Amino acid sequence: MRPGSCPILTLNDELLQLIAAQLELEDLCNLGRVSSYLNIVINNADDVWKGIYSQSFGSPPGSASSSWREQFRDRAAEDSRKRKLLRQARIMRVRSRVHILERDVHRCQQQINTERCRVNTCVAEKQRIEQARQLGAALQCWQPEIVKNHHEALFAQTPITDEWRTRELDMEIQDHKLALKGLLRSLQVQSAQLEKQRMRLQAILGE
Repeated sequence: MRPGSCPILTLNDELLQLIAAQLELEDLCNLGRVSSYLNIVINNADDVWKGIYSQSFGSPPGSASSSWREQFRDRAAEDSRKRKLLRQARIMRVRSRVHILERDVHRCQQQINTERCRVNTCVAEKQRIEQARQLGAALQCWQPEIVKNHHEALFAQTPITDEWRTRELDMEIQDHKLALKGLLRSLQVQSAQLEKQRMRLQAILGE
């Protein structure tokens, strides 16, 4: 009888290896922690490790100089390294995408602010023209005839009348509002994409 009071230690090596062959890898490793003797038996159970290798990685190589446990250990370490590299590559791709989207969102926000300023500038100019027109109409009520004639002569020399300028401003305002509408729609799409990529990055980092 082998040292120790655990009943499983009374079994011979062949039975212990048969039991080990029925276990999942995690359970097999836990069994090996029960005692140093079980650990030795499990480590030397080459057929058991061959089966684990086949279940984990498919068909085993034709020939090898090391034991199946060592081959499994080396293959598992190599696969782990590859998974880490792939994860790092995914993180880099997603971070790059996040950076690009953040830049695009920032640029779009700047363009929106520019278009809003242009709309406000046109509206302010239109209001000034309207105020000047109203003021001119009020002055017509009390201006002397000679002053009226002088103002009319100056007005006739103006290359672009207030009416035409007002029409131009209306067209500019319409154009800027149309551009602003498109930019706001684009910002909404880009912001949604950015949030999606940020969530994807958090998910990868949490793996």
